[in-house]
Amino acid sequence: MAALVPQIADAPLEHLNFGLTLTRVLACSTKRGIRTSPTVAVLGKAFANVEGSVRCLAPELSLIEVFKGEMQSVMMSLAAETVSKEQMARTALELMLGIGSVTDQMSGLMRGRPFTSPAEG
Repeated sequence: MAALVPQIADAPLEHLNFGLTLTRVLACSTKRGIRTSPTVAVLGKAFANVEGSVRCLAPELSLIEVFKGEMQSVMMSLAAETVSKEQMARTALELMLGIGSVTDQMSGLMRGRPFTSPAEG
């Protein structure tokens, strides 16, 4: 991976071949005894198909630049969701429930008896 990442990090699609790259990763994994899910191979084929189409339509695209742009909007959406009123209310409720549980555990420890979860009855 240390040799592969620098080669693909900033390369435009016209210089990349995902099928070949994935084959190299899977071959290195197999050589080192790392088992991979068959889903990885299927995913690689899907990427190779998309790559071939995009390469014909816009070979100048840089995968990293496209990814950076998309990730920025995804991260902004996640941040907005995290600070939403609903999420803050959910977090506050979980915190209150957690504090109650911690209080019960501490009381049990102070009395010298082990804590049992509500599920254990």
